Amino acid sequence: MQTTLRSPIFRAIFVLVIDISLMVLMTPILSLVLWLNSDITGRFMIVVSLLTIPIHFVYTYLFDRMLLRQGRSLYERNFRLRAIHALLLEAIMLPVIVPIAMHMLDAGFAKAVFLSLFMAVLMGAYNLFMNKAFDSQEEVGIDAHFQR
Repeated sequence: MQTTLRSPIFRAIFVLVIDISLMVLMTPILSLVLWLNSDITGRFMIVVSLLTIPIHFVYTYLFDRMLLRQGRSLYERNFRLRAIHALLLEAIMLPVIVPIAMHMLDAGFAKAVFLSLFMAVLMGAYNLFMNKAFDSQEEVGIDAHFQR
C-alpha cells in the first residue's frame, strides 16, 4: 500500500495528461453541440484548461493527503471513492467554467450552466477512467521512478 504522497512530477504529469487530452477531446464535441467554429471552442477550452490545471493539481494533492490521513491507499480505490473524487472535482470546476462560458461563448447564464453541467458529466466520466489508469501505474512502479 502507498504510504507517501505521489511525487510532484508524477502528479504534474497526471494532471497535464488528463487536462490536455480533455481539451483536445472536448473542443470538437463542444463545436458539434453548440454549432460553433472549433476555433472558438478551442480557445474556450484552452482558457478553461489554463485555469483548471492548477486547481486540479492542488485538488488531487489535497485529496491524496486526506486519503493517507485516513489510512487509505492512494491506488486501491473502489468505484464509489473514484466517483466521489471525480464529482467533487467537477463541482469545484463549475463556478470557474460558467463565467468563462458566458463571456467567451456569449452564452446567457442558463446556457452557460447547462453547458458546464454537460461538460462536467463528460469530464467527470473521463477523470474517473483516467484516475483508474494512472492508479494502475503503481503496479509497475512508475511513480517510484519519479521519487528518485
